[in-house]
Amino acid sequence: MNRLPKLFRFAIILLIPFITGCAYFNTLWNGWQAFDQGVKAKKKLISEKIDTTQIANSTKKDFERAVQKAEKTVSAYPKKHKYHDDAFYLKGRSLFELGSFPDAALAFTTLQKYYSESSRIPESWFWLGKSYAASGDYQNAELAYRYCLDNYPELNKNQEVTLLQAELAVFTKGKSQAIPFLEEALKRVNNPERRLSIINRLAGLYIDFSQYDNALNHLTKIPGFNKEYRDLYFEARMKELLCYSEQNEYEKAEAVLDYLLKNRHYVDRHAELRLEMALLYLRENRISEARKLLLDLTTSLKTDETVAVSWYKLAGIYIDIDSKLAEGITALEKTLSLTKDSELRADAKRRLTGLQSIKIYSDSLNVGIPDTVDEWELRFKLGERYWLDAKLPDSALVQYDKILADATVSKPIFVKTLFSKAWILQEMKKDTGAAKEIFGRLVTDYSSFAEAKESQRLLDLPVTIMIRKDSAEIKFNEAEELRLKTSGYSKEVYYSYLLTAVKFPDVKDVAAKSLYAAGWVINSRDDGSETVDTSAAKIFGRLCRDYPESDQCKAVTKMLQQEQVKGFIDSYTKFLEEKTKEPDAVDTEVLAAEKTEEPTKDLPPIEIPDFTRWFQ
Repeated sequence: MNRLPKLFRFAIILLIPFITGCAYFNTLWNGWQAFDQGVKAKKKLISEKIDTTQIANSTKKDFERAVQKAEKTVSAYPKKHKYHDDAFYLKGRSLFELGSFPDAALAFTTLQKYYSESSRIPESWFWLGKSYAASGDYQNAELAYRYCLDNYPELNKNQEVTLLQAELAVFTKGKSQAIPFLEEALKRVNNPERRLSIINRLAGLYIDFSQYDNALNHLTKIPGFNKEYRDLYFEARMKELLCYSEQNEYEKAEAVLDYLLKNRHYVDRHAELRLEMALLYLRENRISEARKLLLDLTTSLKTDETVAVSWYKLAGIYIDIDSKLAEGITALEKTLSLTKDSELRADAKRRLTGLQSIKIYSDSLNVGIPDTVDEWELRFKLGERYWLDAKLPDSALVQYDKILADATVSKPIFVKTLFSKAWILQEMKKDTGAAKEIFGRLVTDYSSFAEAKESQRLLDLPVTIMIRKDSAEIKFNEAEELRLKTSGYSKEVYYSYLLTAVKFPDVKDVAAKSLYAAGWVINSRDDGSETVDTSAAKIFGRLCRDYPESDQCKAVTKMLQQEQVKGFIDSYTKFLEEKTKEPDAVDTEVLAAEKTEEPTKDLPPIEIPDFTRWFQ
């Protein structure tokens, strides 16, 4: 009667290693399942041109689960080492996908240190190099790639390591230094897919340098079409399209698009290709054909990025060509309602905001301006919104010409208007001759303004103009040098900073940092108190009153909110209000605190003005 239970218990004992072994293996297997699921989802989202941030958020859970299972494989089964190397490899790969590059590198180096006989070692060096490169550690990345080439040349069978070295060269030596790596790799690789990948990267670099002939020299020799690498082939043909478009060879560009539209393997990309055709029409100034095609794209497709871009380009036609601002605003609103692309969203929002601001400014100019508002300052802002936000340089020039034609305009507004006009002519209208003439006029006739100094730079002339901001910076730097030569509290240093702030209140960034420095200098004097010096509190109060948006004010705000300091500031404010009733009254508190001190030795005496009125 008791034999069966005993045999059953014995069988269970025999099965325990098997059961725990299965659990051990299954934990790691589940981790790889999660990893593969994340990789598959990522590839799909990339093919759909989803924003990288969305891709990361969508796949995060899978890769985090993979990391969790990899860690559990090691922690829950510390005495079983059969799959530990694989677990560290999985952990490294998953952390890499999550963007935790230093942690990924640590996982790979742990694998290499404790499991040197693992079959995962070669690949771990490859991914270790990528992890170092992604985290900005280019020196160790190069060492890892070199180790791969020297010890595991099979990893470079398709020049994958060489390609990574080329990418590294882009970061460390510049794009031009990556080209020789790729040219050499192209000579050695025979695999058609890998050749196409290298050609794409190489052509991309040549395009970045506007060397379109060099790019086309490779792009016109790509391997024949193969559906196995259709995306790489599509990328190459689109680069070819770009080169022809930039060289104004529109017939060849259109031929590339016609070929792709007729290729049955790209039916799913017809909308994208038709959008490219519309953009090509716009380059050729075939506005009617572009408009028709864009309208067709907006009405015949579901809501995707192609529709969003079509609406954005239609907005450009409505605003720039038709001068129909209302239709342009509607098209931009449509763009914003559809797009998920952060760059397109930012452009559309900026342009829409600009148009809305234009309406507000235009209405103000049309209905009459209050005496408290400077008409020409308002018109200048209207011009800025036209070209900076709405991208309507011609409309901006109309406003600027009105300002420049009026003899009553103040000189500061006249000068900045003249400079803005020159900038538009040079950068947006490509009229460098007219722009240079205006920049030259600014240099010769308005040398006391910052715009004149910037004009010298734009004309590639030696910068000889000294403006008020330069003088302020010099005075501040002199105070800084004086501070470095002293130890402890120094009255001369304190007044050097304070003088700078008094003399250049209009140079806001310098004045703010001068007050900030003066406050901390005087707060460092030993008056036997552990609280904030009252003179420092006055200065910090002045800092936040006159420059509330400055970083320096933000830095002292917490201190000014302390009950004791706030109470002193409030009392001092009331005290000043009473004193303003006495025109000749002076506040000598700050200066009186200094009377008993001797000047710092070996420093030239500094002329100290009366700051009392300034504090009021």
